[in-house]
Amino acid sequence: MKEGMRMGRDAQSKSRDLFIVEVVCATVIGNLVGGVLLSGYLDHIGLPPKLNGIISAIPVAATVFQPLGAMLGQRSGNCKRFVVTFAVVQRLLFAGFYCIPLLLGVDVRAATAVLIFGCANGFAAFMTPSATNWLMDLTPGDLRQEYFSRREIALVATGAVMNLLMGFLIQYFTGAGAARQGYFILSCVLLLFAGINIFCLLSIQAPPSAPSAAARPPRDILLKPLRDRRFRPVILAICLYEFGAQCALPFWNIHTLSNLKLSYVYLTVLGVAVSLGKVFTLKLWMRLGGRRVWSQVCVFAFAAIGFSHLLNALAWEGMAVWYMLIPSAAGTLGWALVGMGTLNFEYDNVEGEDQAIYIGVVAVAAGVVGFLGTLLGGVIMDLVDAWGPVVAGRPVAGQQVQMVLSCILLLCAAGYLHSAVRRGVVH
Repeated sequence: MKEGMRMGRDAQSKSRDLFIVEVVCATVIGNLVGGVLLSGYLDHIGLPPKLNGIISAIPVAATVFQPLGAMLGQRSGNCKRFVVTFAVVQRLLFAGFYCIPLLLGVDVRAATAVLIFGCANGFAAFMTPSATNWLMDLTPGDLRQEYFSRREIALVATGAVMNLLMGFLIQYFTGAGAARQGYFILSCVLLLFAGINIFCLLSIQAPPSAPSAAARPPRDILLKPLRDRRFRPVILAICLYEFGAQCALPFWNIHTLSNLKLSYVYLTVLGVAVSLGKVFTLKLWMRLGGRRVWSQVCVFAFAAIGFSHLLNALAWEGMAVWYMLIPSAAGTLGWALVGMGTLNFEYDNVEGEDQAIYIGVVAVAAGVVGFLGTLLGGVIMDLVDAWGPVVAGRPVAGQQVQMVLSCILLLCAAGYLHSAVRRGVVH
């Protein structure tokens, strides 16, 4: 009996390690179909900056599918099969994102790219709650701080290397007038990581599960988190954060390329430096993190990101090459902690079999609010372009105004969550 228990623990430990590899591959795929590479690709196929930013926010909008995915995953009784099925389709769609549109006519490239990008992110959102629950079932609470810190270090380091390599790749081929070939190579890299990712998912142990016996109407299930007074502050805090972040972030990468005139190489090298800073922050957190609860980590992360956005707003062409080091360093502290901070903060404030549903509802609320923030960001760009403000003889871009608004909203999110923690509403 003890041997069986020991082997069970060994199997769970191996599965957790495989989950680190799986998440690293998934994060690399997500990084390579996002950020500056995505903005540059959308610009390459002819999309204007405003649409570029809105399309970059599709992953946020796609989270509307998370509650439905959570309910179906809960009722399927086979979490592993459910996640793997959607993961295979999603990873393959992303692998074809950079090459399939370029094989088609110019008039349909943009529409095809948006369709593939939207479907892939929809599938990702659909399986996310079940995948997260699967990982949490394999990771007891007393192991999570050390495990998530170790996982974050692995994915940040690998992501930095891949972003650097692919940034150099696209910069080289674009400079040689052969951007198409560069994007085809990028698709092959995505396909390689997709294969590793699927292999890991197939190899990870799935905890015993059974279909939910509760025959509650979907409407009642989805409304339960909203009716839970103790959980409402969690939803509101995450929504404020998403609204503040998404009114500016989707438009920033194209601003750095088009307005600040920074190159792929510079931005990817800067990204590597930021990633090294994240690794240092996470290692420090592994030593000190036990003295703070996850809600306090979120407060700090929201405030640090907000401050970095204010610094971003002060960047202009000509001084951006050296100046961007300052907001990047300031934001590193927040971005290093916000991912695992928000995830564990949500899980700390919900118990029982409806965890996936609760987390899914948070995601859809934050996704809708975040996408509304992106639409607001588009309106701000139109208004600023029409107004044409000038400060100290320099024209102000819409993205700079977005960053100031983002800073205000993120500080509001940090202040609200801090107040909720002090009142004992959340923990």
